[in-house]
Order: sequence, then structure tokens, then C-alpha cells
Amino acid sequence: MQNTALLQSRGMMLESLHLLEHLTADSARRRAMSCCDSETAVLKNILLRCAVSDEGCFVSRLRSGRYIAEVYSGKEEFPLATIQELLSRHLDTEMKAVSFSHRNLTRYCFYEVPAWHLEYAVQSRNAPAYERCGDHADAFTDAAGNQYLVISDGMGSGSAASLASRIAVKTFRNLTSCDMPLDSAVRLLNVLLMTETNTENFATLDILFLNADTGELTFCKSGSAASLFCRDNEMQQITAKSFPLGMMPDAAPSRTKMQAQKGDYLILLSDGISEAEYPYIRQILAQNPEPEQILKAVFEKAAVFHGGTVRDDMTVIAARTESRVSVPVSKKRQHSADSVTIR
Repeated sequence: MQNTALLQSRGMMLESLHLLEHLTADSARRRAMSCCDSETAVLKNILLRCAVSDEGCFVSRLRSGRYIAEVYSGKEEFPLATIQELLSRHLDTEMKAVSFSHRNLTRYCFYEVPAWHLEYAVQSRNAPAYERCGDHADAFTDAAGNQYLVISDGMGSGSAASLASRIAVKTFRNLTSCDMPLDSAVRLLNVLLMTETNTENFATLDILFLNADTGELTFCKSGSAASLFCRDNEMQQITAKSFPLGMMPDAAPSRTKMQAQKGDYLILLSDGISEAEYPYIRQILAQNPEPEQILKAVFEKAAVFHGGTVRDDMTVIAARTESRVSVPVSKKRQHSADSVTIR
């Protein structure tokens, strides 16, 4: 047992060092972003006009050319909508805003509306035998307008599973809100959960990431259930060969990438949804429904596909890709090594 614990500690130390190296390299790459001095001066003037005392602010351009701006302020009443409107007017483009709280300081981020975004709906239901759902889901946008859809399923059911899944999702969101890249955030979260192995704090993590500039979709799975990708009435099942977080120091998530096209449907599911329901979901998607309609149909039929009784927690995120740019439709279908076409 001592040898096992020693090997585990060494594994965690090596993974931590690799992670630190990765974060340092990524930080160096992000410094290459172009800072806009004249636009930053405009932002400072806007803050002055709004009587906002800031702890720092700047405007810069992403590699795609989109504007992003940040303001750090401890002011409790921050005129977010006013600053967003004035900044949009001065930059002659539509800006959106998100905010992240860090103790007594709030980071207000403004980003130029990107080419791609997801319309989505999220719903969870706990198994009848438990008061709390062991799954936890979230959907959020980072400081540049990229989107994340996340589901975590804690090992087991009830309160213990609910706590593990909530910790996984909340921690992942906090890490990415600090501009940590997806891969680094998952690896760090795994190391953090490894420190709680005495309580068997394991959790699956299912992530869909949309690059708002390029339209690239990344499915990142750690021991999670299959996801569904539907285009032109053809549906693929995206599967994962990976471990839940918190089990192994160097556990690597499974990744599948593909280029989005306008109108693609993306369905993230917890394992409480039966695979027998997948063909039915395909029939629903053929009707070009809204994301909320997909959730309603899936949950209404869930008991039927479970033999009449639902015994596990269920979570579904339904999303559809939307684009402001026209993308040539590729005649060649995109399949990953871990995808299966459902007919």
C-alpha cells in the first residue's frame, strides 16, 4: 500500500509539473495579442464619464481581429449596460458583456459579437428515489465569447454524487473564467480531485466547446456518456474511452473535433438517458425543433425507454449552431475515431 501511495504521489507531482509547463507556455503565447492604445484611452474616458473608478482596463484585438475589453472594478453598482452601449458606439461594432467575480474585485469583459454561437437549453431531473440530482450541468461564455456546455455525473446517486458533480462543474467554470485553456483546466481539475481520493470524489466531465471565431467544435470527455451530433438528418454518436476525473493522476480526456455548420444539432446526455432513445431523438431532430422542444420530448419519453420506470438521474443539454457567416457545405462527412452513425 505504501508503494502504491508513493507511485500515486509521484504521478501527481509529474502531472503538476507538466501542467505548470503547459500554463507557462500558453501565457507566453497570449502576450502576443495586440493591445489597442487609442481604444484603451477611449475606454478610460468612458469610465471617467460614468464616474467609475477602475483598478485597470484595456482594449485589445484577438488574432481574428475582434475587439475585446476588460475593466477591473470593486464598485458595487457598475453601469454595465451603459458602458457596453458607449463602447459599442465608439468602436463602431456590437459588443456583448460578461462578468466574473474574484473576491472583492469584479472583472467586466466586453467582446465583439463573434461569427458563431450556440442556442441551447438545459434540464436535469433526479431519480424518484433521491431528493437531489447526482448530475450537474452548466452553460457559459468566456471573456472572448467562446461557449462551453458542461455536464458532470458524480459517482453514485443522491447527495454525495450531487456534491462531486457540482464541485467538478463549478471548479471548471472558475478555471476557464480566468482564461485557462480547456485542456489545462481539465488536467488541473483532475489533480485537485485526486487529492480527495479518500472520499472517492470521482466525477465524469462532459464538455462541448465552441470556438466563436472559427466555428470549431471540441467534445472533451472524461468517463462521460455518449453525445449526439446531427447534421442533415444524419446523426453520429460521439463516444469516449477515458476515465472519470479523480481516479488517475495522468488520466487524459477523450477529444473529438469537427467544423460546425449552421443548423447542426448537438446533444449532451448523462447516462440516465437510455441508448434506446437515440433513434427517437434522431426523429425529433429531423423536425428542426427548438432546443427547448428537444428537452421536452426527450424527458416525456424517458420512462418508456427505461421499461416504464426511471431509476437514474437524467440531464440533457440540447444545442444548435448559429452563424453570421456563410460556410461552404462539405460533401465529405466528418467522422471521428470514436463516432458511430445512427440511422
